[in-house]
Amino acid sequence: MNDIIKCLRMINGIDSAYEASKLLGISKSYMCLLESGARVVTPELLEKIASVYKIESSAIIIISEAYEQGLCNKLEVMKLIIDYYSAYYTAKNNSKYEDAEKSRHKSYNK
Repeated sequence: MNDIIKCLRMINGIDSAYEASKLLGISKSYMCLLESGARVVTPELLEKIASVYKIESSAIIIISEAYEQGLCNKLEVMKLIIDYYSAYYTAKNNSKYEDAEKSRHKSYNK
């Protein structure tokens, strides 16, 4: 999972483990140990990572398992994460559009 955490950090424009550690509320040294694979991500920390990086923890686990099983390389991992964000924000924007359309139709029907 260490490479996935590092990919999430980079994709989100966080340049250093230090910056990421501040966002996650952990020490820089612990963040470096996580990213190097010397420490295992706890379930609580996984939820915090998911919250900070705005990605479902289950998506992190699935991508991590695929990577660890050799089903994808690091470049494909980054593409999977970017595709996740793209789908997430497209759905979010569509939802906002649909809400606006519903509101517009309600005002016309009054």
